Amino acid sequence: MPATLYLCRHGDTPWSTERRFAGKTDLPLTADGEEAARLLGKRLRSFQFDVVLTSPLLRARQTAELAGFSAKVDERLMELAFGRLRRPHTRRDRPRAPRLD
Repeated sequence: MPATLYLCRHGDTPWSTERRFAGKTDLPLTADGEEAARLLGKRLRSFQFDVVLTSPLLRARQTAELAGFSAKVDERLMELAFGRLRRPHTRRDRPRAPRLD
C-alpha cells in the first residue's frame, strides 16, 4: 500500500504580513499564526499519522505543538537560504525592469 504524505505550512510570523521570506531567520508565530495552528489541529484531529516531523525552526515547532502533535525535529526540513537578491523584500533596493505593455 502506498504511503500518503501530508505537508503543512507553519502559521504566520511577523514577516508574513510583509510578504517577506523568513528563510533561516528563526521567527515566532504571531497571535494569528497561533490560532491558525490550533485550527489546523482541529482539522487534522480525525487523521492517524505514523510519524509527524517538523523543521527545527521555532515557527514550525510551535505550529506542530499548537496543532496538538508531538513532532520529531528533523534537521533535513530546515528552510533553504535564498540569498539576499532572491528575497522579495529587497526588490525595493533594485530598479524595476521597464514594462512591455
